[in-house]
Amino acid sequence: MTRHPDKKLLIVGQGPYEEELRGIVKEHGLTNVDFLGFKQGEELWELVRKSKAIMVPSEWYENCSMTVLEGKAYSKPIVASSIGGITEQVKDGENGFLHEPGDVESISNAIERLYSSSYNDVAKNSRLDLDERYSKEVYYNQLSSLYQEVINARSTR
Repeated sequence: MTRHPDKKLLIVGQGPYEEELRGIVKEHGLTNVDFLGFKQGEELWELVRKSKAIMVPSEWYENCSMTVLEGKAYSKPIVASSIGGITEQVKDGENGFLHEPGDVESISNAIERLYSSSYNDVAKNSRLDLDERYSKEVYYNQLSSLYQEVINARSTR
């Protein structure tokens, strides 16, 4: 976060690159990055509620990122990699901001766009997208429709 010294980055979770990331933070003397470790339950949701946005800098071709959906549930803009199914979940500039995976300049630009955007609109659109495309009612209706198609196709054989 050398390019954004006035912004705080909280890293939640653990993984194989944690020590490498800690080394980079130490090497650059970054005081605006905190490693919080694994969190779950109310402790995790409190962090999400208090956050400005949720970052998902994935380099993995996820189909449907639960982290993205969980951020949307709390009306948080998503700053995420333009990779895999994430590109279907995040509409750049509308309900979040996309960046090229692993590209520091692109990530920095996405963060700048977050702070220069109409934050309230993007946050509202994030939750609205969740409700319109991922609610249990929408899921139920899509699944029921699919089942009906299969039943109809079988009965015409």
